[in-house]
Amino acid sequence: HADAGGGAALAGRVDGEVWLRLEPAGHWIAESFGAASLRDGEEDTTYARLDSPLLAPLVDAVLESAGAAEVLSPSGLRDTIVTVARDAVVRHTS
Repeated sequence: HADAGGGAALAGRVDGEVWLRLEPAGHWIAESFGAASLRDGEEDTTYARLDSPLLAPLVDAVLESAGAAEVLSPSGLRDTIVTVARDAVVRHTS
């Protein structure tokens, strides 16, 4: 995991609510994490609220979605996902 070697710490849960914008290919994330709220958006987009999800599986799911899921809030979670992605690039291009 990314926390080995000085990357992002992925233990525990996200503190509070997470809002995601999901394209159809990312709807599985809302189902897998038991979304507390779903709202329809424009052009087949769904907004999902997750309450205190486990951090590592959520980061993995967003990255695995290949752009079909976007974290709207909290901003710290977005930063963590960017750090994990950058760490992966460094590991695989070194």
